[in-house]
Amino acid sequence: MLSDFNIAEIEQYKFLFEDAPLPMWIYDIISLKFLAVNNAAVQMYGYSAQDFINMTIKDIRPREDISSLLEPLSSQDKNIKSYSTSRHIKKDGSIIYVDTLSMFTIFNQRKARFVIILNLIDNQKNINILNETEQRLKSALDNMNVGFQIISPDWRYLYVNDVVALQGRASKEKLLGAKMTDVYPGIENTEIFTVLKSCLSERVAKTLVNEFQYSDGTSRWFSLNIEPVHEGVLILSSDITNLKIAESEVSRLNRVYSVLSKINHSIVHIKNKQQLLNTACNIATDEGKFKIAIVTLMDKSSGQLKRVAMSGCCRQLLDDFSFSNKLLPFWSRYVCEVINTGNPRFINNIESVDPSEPWRNQFLSAGCHSNAIFPLKTYNNKVGAFSLFSPEKNFFEKKEISLLTEMIQDISFALESIENAKRKVQAENELLKAKEKAEEMNKLKKYFFS
Repeated sequence: MLSDFNIAEIEQYKFLFEDAPLPMWIYDIISLKFLAVNNAAVQMYGYSAQDFINMTIKDIRPREDISSLLEPLSSQDKNIKSYSTSRHIKKDGSIIYVDTLSMFTIFNQRKARFVIILNLIDNQKNINILNETEQRLKSALDNMNVGFQIISPDWRYLYVNDVVALQGRASKEKLLGAKMTDVYPGIENTEIFTVLKSCLSERVAKTLVNEFQYSDGTSRWFSLNIEPVHEGVLILSSDITNLKIAESEVSRLNRVYSVLSKINHSIVHIKNKQQLLNTACNIATDEGKFKIAIVTLMDKSSGQLKRVAMSGCCRQLLDDFSFSNKLLPFWSRYVCEVINTGNPRFINNIESVDPSEPWRNQFLSAGCHSNAIFPLKTYNNKVGAFSLFSPEKNFFEKKEISLLTEMIQDISFALESIENAKRKVQAENELLKAKEKAEEMNKLKKYFFS
């Protein structure tokens, strides 16, 4: 290879190429075979000089990188210097990252390129950078305010962040690798599972507002954004329970306001006691969406409770309030207690009532989940009770109770007004009778003493 050079040129070649501290080689542009390599290249890569001569530059590149190697070679001009970062394979199979400078040259009358390895990039440093990036990404996902999870097509949890573990009330260790259907038995029968299957099969993004039921009977609301990804489906979940509670409270208050307003309107126009109580019950069920509304009054002569007005969803159940059957123990205990004490009573979860109570299952089957009993008073005397049954658990909260108490006070005042009007009419009638009797007596006196 050096036969065409004189001694001075050979020494200069050895100094500038063979003994240079940076790895170098020359390769044929057409065949891509190595034409010459220096000692530094032999030392770095582990191949002997003869090994290099028997190889092409494709042999020191990973197979997946070869296409990216050949593409620029076909378009390189002989006057262009090329800088690049690439992966090379050493003899022991390890991969290194290097920065290279490549330029056109003529070597032994052959078109070639002269390559200098400018810098060996620390592979461990790259691994450390990758690990640091992965840790930063993991930290970012774990510190998100929303749940982030990836589920495989066979329903296994591939990734969950801390928020998902918190939302699902299960540790990350329990979730990762486990099947969703094993962690949450019965989930395959829910709407969310149907949507997930649809997203997997159709590869279309889905959104869903879902009430998730936990094994202890409690539930929370979540807004879900579901995206198909290569690994399966990605789910972003936000806990919107507080928002749903606020929306429900606004809805409840609006209904109670409507009941209060319409009953007050009726009070102004209705002067008949029975008509007023019937109307109040109807408004409670129609406007307030209560399942049942009942007014009971204490009979003055017998001291027994008497149902005087009612409205609601189940006629048969309402007919059971005749106070002569198995539901009597409930009313004799709670309604009488309210009337006697003058204090309202609330059951915000009928399911929590002792199952031995005969009325419990009947009300639950009718869709009643909470109950309130308010005392009715006239002239500060406790005369009866107004009972309301709601289809919602925990309906009777502070604000609702305040508005309903105002409604009961208005009804009580209206009953007083009706009673006052009745007494006034009675008094006027008595006065008229007294006048007529006095006139009759006067006529008799005149007749006998005139």
